[in-house]
Amino acid sequence: MLDRLFISLLLLALAPLASARISPLAKELINHNFSVIEGLLAVDLAQLDVSSVKASKGWGVAYNFTYDDNRLEGSSSSNLQQTTTNSHTLALTQSNFWGGSLSLSNTLSMVDQGRISSSLLGGAGTKLNQYNQGITYQQLLGRNRLGREDRAGLQLAHQGVELRRVMARLNEQQVLLQFSNFYLAAKLHNSLRGLQQRAYKRAVKRRALIIRRVKDGVALNVDLVQSKIAVLGKKEAINNAHNALNSSLEKIGLLLHRKVDSSDVGVFDMAKFNLSQVPNANWNQSLDKQLLEQQVLLSNQRLKKIDYSFAPSMDITFGLKGNEYDSSIGQSLSNGTILDQDREITVAFNLSLDLGSNNSKAERAKERIELGKLILGQQIKQKNFVQSFEQIVTQIKRMDQNLKSIKGRRQFARQVVMEYGKLYQLGKATLDQVIGAEERLIETEISLVRSLVEREGLVVSLAVLDGELKEYLDKASF
Repeated sequence: MLDRLFISLLLLALAPLASARISPLAKELINHNFSVIEGLLAVDLAQLDVSSVKASKGWGVAYNFTYDDNRLEGSSSSNLQQTTTNSHTLALTQSNFWGGSLSLSNTLSMVDQGRISSSLLGGAGTKLNQYNQGITYQQLLGRNRLGREDRAGLQLAHQGVELRRVMARLNEQQVLLQFSNFYLAAKLHNSLRGLQQRAYKRAVKRRALIIRRVKDGVALNVDLVQSKIAVLGKKEAINNAHNALNSSLEKIGLLLHRKVDSSDVGVFDMAKFNLSQVPNANWNQSLDKQLLEQQVLLSNQRLKKIDYSFAPSMDITFGLKGNEYDSSIGQSLSNGTILDQDREITVAFNLSLDLGSNNSKAERAKERIELGKLILGQQIKQKNFVQSFEQIVTQIKRMDQNLKSIKGRRQFARQVVMEYGKLYQLGKATLDQVIGAEERLIETEISLVRSLVEREGLVVSLAVLDGELKEYLDKASF
């Protein structure tokens, strides 16, 4: 009876273990990992920078009220300084990214000159209303000709958003890569723990069998000692695998910001595992290439803006102003507009030139060096990309050959275990032969699991090169 139970326990090595996939945890990571969220928030902040630049141009309105009660002594007997004035100013402004700015101002001042005789005012009384209306348009020329410097600043802000977007994807991919490595390690140790646990149970049952056989006088006491050593060894192997598993689960938990259990990672199903398809990495899709491209565009835009600073600052301003003094507010408002025949027209031209420009020259030289480094970096990284791709593909092909071989060895090892079990029942095989066959099966299964992990790690590296790790993990079979 014990012999049959022993053989049935040996056959537990044939039973598949439950498996879990990486996809759900990868999605959870993207949604909850702080580093990933921080990268996305950086994109939002960059977009707010664009909004801020845009908000600097557009329409604006301003209102000002001034009350002035002047009781100072004047220099003449008429005491012209002693007045009370209420002033209201309403201004409307508009600027654009083409170097133009428009301003329309309206000012109504109500002056009470109570101590001035009406004769001095020409019979107008002691209260007088003054209304001024003016419109001014300024067009920038030279350095900021037609707003080119402003538009360059806006373009820099837009490119900053694109750069942050690529950096966020790159950061997300780096976190996913780190997570994938921890996940594969956890799945490896969980699988090894399962194999060692089953081996431990078989060793315990085998020890019980040998105790019975020693009592019956058909086995030696040294066989019992050997079985006890095997039990202790399997227990140590379980503890080692358990510690390694907990370490990997802790690392995954730190990325997910929650406790992770062994059931979240599962084990490799050695009975029916499917090899993941090898992605065909493309340099044009590489996030490293996209990042360098955005950095080059940003550097070129900064150079363009620096070049603008060498030109002189010029602007031309056109102004039109009208005003009216009257004791009647209505008359002041109707006759003091810019459309009235009593108006003032002004045209002004301003020019300023920085004769030194040493700071701009230094900035331009530094930016050109940075641009050269980026272009050189593009060339080197492309060469490294091709080299890494070829090496990884070669390694995967060799690993596939090894997996095919290991899979065959596992089938043979299972057959040997079954055959030795039958022979042991018939008394035609020794205990050492049974234990040796079982150990070879365990070693083969461990080699199979480690090879699966190594292959998946190589495929993950290819997905990173291709910039499609997120998409790959969503479809991954492990």
